[in-house]
Amino acid sequence: MTSMNGHRFLTLPTSLKPAILILIILSMIFAGSSSPSGTNSFTWSWFFWFTIIVQLIFIIVVIALFALEMERLMTMGRDAWPIAEMAYSVIFGIFTVINIFVVSGWHSVAKNASLPVLAAVSYFDQ
Repeated sequence: MTSMNGHRFLTLPTSLKPAILILIILSMIFAGSSSPSGTNSFTWSWFFWFTIIVQLIFIIVVIALFALEMERLMTMGRDAWPIAEMAYSVIFGIFTVINIFVVSGWHSVAKNASLPVLAAVSYFDQ
C-alpha cells in the first residue's frame, strides 16, 4: 500500500498544483454564479465548461498521483514526466487563453457584470 507524501507539495513546482486547483474552482464558481440578462445567452459557454471540467479532473488526478508518488503511471513507467507535464501545460495554457476571451465576452450580457470579470481574472492567474 502506498502512503501519501504531503511534503512534496512544499517545494516548487509541485506546490503550484494545489494552487491551480483552487484557481480552477474559483473560476468555476464565479462563472457559474453569473447569468445572462434577459433573453441573452453566453457565447461559447459550452467550450468554457468543457475545458475547465477537463482541467479540473486532470489536475485532481495529477495531485492524487503526486501525493501517492505514482506520477510515473501517466508516462507508462518512463522518466518522461517533465515532458508530459510540459505538454499538458501547453494544451491547457492555450485553452486558458481562449477561455479568458470567452469569459470576458460575457461581461456585456451578464446581469452582474463583475462575476464574469472575476472569473476571467482568476482564470488568467493560472
